[in-house]
Amino acid sequence: MSRYQHIYLDNQPINKMDFDNTLSYLSSYFKLSIASIKYRIEELNLITYTRNNKTFKNILRSAFESILQ
Repeated sequence: MSRYQHIYLDNQPINKMDFDNTLSYLSSYFKLSIASIKYRIEELNLITYTRNNKTFKNILRSAFESILQ
């Protein structure tokens, strides 16, 4: 179920393309990196991933944990 002002990302090509276009637009508009935009969208709970997609936040957490060990 879609929610207004919410991003639902799954493996459908059109949803991936919309997500990438949205990130590119916001990155350009706010003059921030795409990674920063992606992180902020997740932080605000504005995105829902399908179960088989890892969240960007979890990927970052795993990367930092492996660096700190």
